[in-house]
Amino acid sequence: MEDLLGWFLVFIFLISLLGILSYQLQLMYLTDLEGDYINPYDSAAQINMLVFPEFFTQGTLCILFLITEHWFMFLLSLPYLYFNVRLYTRRQHLVDVTEIYSQLTWEKHLRLYKLCYLIILLVLCIFWYCGSRCFDTLHESLFGLCEVTFKYVIGYFGLLEEISIDQASVLPTSLLTVFLVGVLRF
Repeated sequence: MEDLLGWFLVFIFLISLLGILSYQLQLMYLTDLEGDYINPYDSAAQINMLVFPEFFTQGTLCILFLITEHWFMFLLSLPYLYFNVRLYTRRQHLVDVTEIYSQLTWEKHLRLYKLCYLIILLVLCIFWYCGSRCFDTLHESLFGLCEVTFKYVIGYFGLLEEISIDQASVLPTSLLTVFLVGVLRF
């Protein structure tokens, strides 16, 4: 259950990173600037306003992956965190008003790559959340299957006085489930 809660928290942070920080909005500002529909000061101010919340949310997401022990997702989010830290240490994280036209293509590509990266991370998060949920359900049913199978085998060899009808009727379907899971795993 804790694993599901961890995936749910990660999902919420990814949605906030995509939704609240709104890379589409940043791309729209840059496209409007390219078409000369907005002045550079307003565009830079709107984009720079979203930089620190993006960095904070990405850092929190990376720490959350580390705390919940989702190592693969942590390793996937580490390059993005490194890139953000590198931008911050080189003081290239804010859009400069005086050089915005010369960096317009770079900024648009950067925002587009970040958006694609986060969408891929979100899809993987949803995939593993569903997989984790199915694994928990399968684990509970297999634990019950082992108990029923053990009682059935003991009953078959006469070591147990009686075996209930419910346990005997559950056994064939549970064995079929185990067989299908084994086949689908390969």
